[in-house]
Amino acid sequence: MTDHVPPTLPCSNPALNLPPTLRTRPAPSFAHLWRRAGKSWPRDLAALSLLGTSGWSSRLALNSWLVAHHPRFAGIDTSVLKRLWPRLAARGLVATQTVVIDRRHHLSAALVWLSDLGYGFLREQGLPCITLSEWDRLRIAHDGESQPVHTAMVILAAHYFRQRGYMTEVCPPVAGAFAPDLLLVHAASGARLYVEVEAPAQGGKAQQAQLRAKWELMAAAQGFVALCAATPRQCQQRRQSARQVTERVLAADLLTLAQRPDIIWSLGDGRRPGAGGGGIRSRGVG
Repeated sequence: MTDHVPPTLPCSNPALNLPPTLRTRPAPSFAHLWRRAGKSWPRDLAALSLLGTSGWSSRLALNSWLVAHHPRFAGIDTSVLKRLWPRLAARGLVATQTVVIDRRHHLSAALVWLSDLGYGFLREQGLPCITLSEWDRLRIAHDGESQPVHTAMVILAAHYFRQRGYMTEVCPPVAGAFAPDLLLVHAASGARLYVEVEAPAQGGKAQQAQLRAKWELMAAAQGFVALCAATPRQCQQRRQSARQVTERVLAADLLTLAQRPDIIWSLGDGRRPGAGGGGIRSRGVG
């Protein structure tokens, strides 16, 4: 996709109320892509429209939404979803990538985003509001292409936080040197917090100094540190690092978020707030 500064996007989840102007058949310049596979067209259009309107780049998030909310995917066999994104990638409409985050714990993320051709397809179909993908935002703002593990972690974390009642924005615009990975807005309470997503540590004094500077910026910006690591052990290490700057630390990890839908934050003192919490204001920090 052409490089440009990503727009400021609302923190919202898609309703996928497709406009009446949306073509119900492939636009003439794209019709050849479905000439021999016309039966897949309704699902392909739904998947591409969701990808374009939500901005999500997690296949897990997209598949979950389609199965739960779209009639064309209700009760389908899992093999249909396994074929969906590779088929669209073979037609050049999307790009896909699977990133191993932690091999020991079998933690990985399957990513997908619109190609230039995919953006052009949705424009010609008449979709009026096409959102820059999470993957593209990370590529532009945080050099995400050269940091695939970090990029995958941010995208997967956003999905898990949405499952727990938060609206999310990847790479939100913030004044100054502070550049958080995620903005969370709790749908019920409106509580807002910025989150840093930290890839596995490489060690060394230089990285420790960078981490400290990051925690200092975050603590100055919102009064506490909120972070997400890959595993419980890495979460504990990052929490200890952040507590050199402030005692006010919220920490989460992807492995726990994947396995325990009742948990968001580990407070570091044995307490674990449940998913119903309204965020930092209502729960405090350990």
